[in-house]
Amino acid sequence: MSDNTGNPYESPQTEAGAVNPLTDRVLTENMVFYLKKASPWLRFIGICSFISLGLSILSILIFAFGIRNMMPDTPEFAPFRAIGPGMAFFYILLLSIYFFPILFLFRFGKYLKSYIFTGDNRDLEEAFKNNKSLWTFIGVLMIIGLAFIALIFLIVIISAIFGAFIK
Repeated sequence: MSDNTGNPYESPQTEAGAVNPLTDRVLTENMVFYLKKASPWLRFIGICSFISLGLSILSILIFAFGIRNMMPDTPEFAPFRAIGPGMAFFYILLLSIYFFPILFLFRFGKYLKSYIFTGDNRDLEEAFKNNKSLWTFIGVLMIIGLAFIALIFLIVIISAIFGAFIK
């Protein structure tokens, strides 16, 4: 038995040339099928999120100004009457941050649907651009949230140290 095949434990070598992901872009039928199945759900979640965002803002405004009008108009309650609109502004500011991921999600589904019907690569490109924007926005929010948690953790540690020395 002649050993002209080389090392029997070596990985098999392929004869095909290298695939360039920048020029050899092809969507398979399964990929289009999965995109087609995801598109209605993306749009549905986007529409439901827009509706819940609007209802949340409406309920915050009703609650904030309802609390204000329920309190007596006396000087000792004046600071408490300002809390309702102040909190409403704060919550609406937080909800406005929530608007952008919803918008990106909805547009992702909308452009996927458009691509499926037209086959225009610009629609697919726009869909994935919105998908990238969605995850970039969520990633930045995650970094901000983690930094905020770290800051709170640091404040708690410093407060505990100072609290131990004050006694």
